Amino acid sequence: MMEYKNLNEIYVNWFTSGIFTDLQNYDVPWKDKNINHDLDIAYHGNHSGDKIVSVIIDKLLDDDGTISQVNRNNIASAIFAMYGDNWRHLWETTIQEYNLLDNTDAYTTETTISEENTDTNNSGTDTGTITHSITGSDTTTNTGTVTHGISGDDTTTNTGTVSTEGTSNENTTNNNSIYGFNSASSSNSDSQNTNGQTTLNQTETRNTTDKVTHNTTDTETRDTTDTLSHNTTDTETRNLSNSNVGKQKTTGNITHETHRHGNIGVTTNQQMLTAERDLWKWYFYNYVFTDLDRFLTIGIY
Repeated sequence: MMEYKNLNEIYVNWFTSGIFTDLQNYDVPWKDKNINHDLDIAYHGNHSGDKIVSVIIDKLLDDDGTISQVNRNNIASAIFAMYGDNWRHLWETTIQEYNLLDNTDAYTTETTISEENTDTNNSGTDTGTITHSITGSDTTTNTGTVTHGISGDDTTTNTGTVSTEGTSNENTTNNNSIYGFNSASSSNSDSQNTNGQTTLNQTETRNTTDKVTHNTTDTETRDTTDTLSHNTTDTETRNLSNSNVGKQKTTGNITHETHRHGNIGVTTNQQMLTAERDLWKWYFYNYVFTDLDRFLTIGIY
């Protein structure tokens, strides 16, 4: 008797790595939401985990009744090839933004091309006299007092030591003479020689301060006025003629855009609300689950 396996017996780790984990490797429309784990739990745990696997899945099982990761990837690739485009288009219908009470929403663009040609023929004369006059005076007044002052002390300090050293030698000879009575000439009586030496060693210590105090003030009083008078006249005489002849072409585009939206009256607001409720009773992921069942299971328990 043939032994049937259900889907969760093949995907033994479906709680953390089911078919949606394998599909996450492809450009499925919900890829950026990173909800593959949640979808694995919903599909394997609540929708199709106990269903018997299809013939193609049974043929891809190894001898021990398990399926390799390589074959799991092959299954995901085949499913995406079959249903990927359809899922993407259906996904686009779920993310549109609109006013649920509008049954028309149209943009109309109208462009008008304009062209204008203009001939110009302008002529005229410019005559007359223009006189520029400058009169009056510029006066500059300088008044006030300027004071120059010198105050403070000049101090001169003399400090230090002055030393004087030396030796003085003195040689002196005295000759004494004797004069006879009524004699005009003298005779030597005796002679005295004196030899002497003087040694000088003198030190002078100086510590003096001389201070001169200044306190002078020089005041200058100013009261001057300089006046510059103006009385000039400049006359300009004009006698000019001008003429301007030409053509001017102006082109441009004017674009009008109209946005027409709202309820044009073919359906009531109540009908629009009822249709909106019916639309959201259709669940995108249930549609995906049904496609997966067609490939992975035989639809019986």
